Amino acid sequence: MARSNKYPPKKVLETVDFASEIYRHAGSSVFVTREDAAKALKKSVGYVKLFFSAGAQYGLFEVKVRAGYRTTALFKDIAKPLSDESKREALRKSVCLPPLYQKLFGKFDGERIPTVDLLANLLCRDEYGIQDNAATKAATLFLENVQELGMIDENGSLDVGAYFEVASETGPQIAEPNEDPEKKENDSISVEQQPTSVKLVAPTKVEQRGTEGKQLRILLGWDRFATISLPPNPKREEIDIITEDLQRLRDRLFPETKRPQ
Repeated sequence: MARSNKYPPKKVLETVDFASEIYRHAGSSVFVTREDAAKALKKSVGYVKLFFSAGAQYGLFEVKVRAGYRTTALFKDIAKPLSDESKREALRKSVCLPPLYQKLFGKFDGERIPTVDLLANLLCRDEYGIQDNAATKAATLFLENVQELGMIDENGSLDVGAYFEVASETGPQIAEPNEDPEKKENDSISVEQQPTSVKLVAPTKVEQRGTEGKQLRILLGWDRFATISLPPNPKREEIDIITEDLQRLRDRLFPETKRPQ
């Protein structure tokens, strides 16, 4: 049977608590193996595997071959924030890092959130790749995450705002519960290595809504933004036109990355 695509096996808040325990024992400069973590926390290796897998997807742990895991700067932004607002922003950034969640946020941002059953049915589709026996759990974790982080508005709609997509030439590399980071071929993966291996991308954040249209602010990097103005009540085909025009612009500016037809 085909293996299910990756999804965080734990909620972000409980994973932050786990990462805090790792930080308390080892700080942020030392890599910790699963076996050492299990011994320090008096838990099974299987128990810590799930949290390390979730933490890597949420950007809370850096994974390094033959070394293990250590907490990241994003974890510190959450665990030792400078303000309540900065903690909320860091938590939202963290929950938006898993590739599966990026797809769901892109689909449902501004839309009414589905029930667990309907979301599980969606996750079984090919584009999401979650196996039937894992879909309900994956859906439940996602919905509990967005509820606990206050990402559902008073109308029951998902309100994501600006979020980040972590991408590299080979795609996100995340330690699964049954994988050993010491045996992976690549030297390391870290959400902190932004200049060389990680590109920050953001879909649109709605700044203004109303009959006059929408003003969309797009985060390009830590301090760079783009703005797109949409007409009132934009239609899907109009969004498709914008997407196609942006693709053509990219192909003209960077012909070496042009996708084959």
